[in-house]
Amino acid sequence: MRHLNVLATILSLVLVAQASRPVLAKEAPLGVRSRILCQIDNGAGPRCLLGGGEATKQDQEPSLDPYAYLQEALRKPGEGEKQLQGTLIRLDCDAKGITFIIKRDNRILKMHTLKFEGIKIAAFSSDAGSELTCGPRKPENEVVVCYVPSKGARAKFNGELKSVEFVPKEFKLKAKP
Repeated sequence: MRHLNVLATILSLVLVAQASRPVLAKEAPLGVRSRILCQIDNGAGPRCLLGGGEATKQDQEPSLDPYAYLQEALRKPGEGEKQLQGTLIRLDCDAKGITFIIKRDNRILKMHTLKFEGIKIAAFSSDAGSELTCGPRKPENEVVVCYVPSKGARAKFNGELKSVEFVPKEFKLKAKP
């Protein structure tokens, strides 16, 4: 159980980007949409500004939030669940399951799951790599997690993990109104 390969579980950036296209078409702010599509197309799309190309009217508008599409693509917390962003620093694995150690605001949180198949794992950043292994994360990764909080002050874990989504370092999760 020392080396758990979850390559099949982590989505590649290309698949995530393609799945995000419907969200982009409908909900991304003008100007942001074309830059995102350009990134998805690896700089080869018709809206990309390569070699001194001229910007479209959409590209000239100020960008409110370049990660608005990602906010929409993230898994929404289910009933009784909470969502937070932090830095995944380590995975502890034993016969009782897998514990994701997440650092948030100088606080260490422990999120537990019995097995990888019981959680949704997605990658919206190439920094995520192609596999999850037990032990320290090198490099450490920004993640957004959904979890069911543990009850009681003496709980061994902060919560039961439902999803782990790898996001870019610059991304900031917005609180729901």
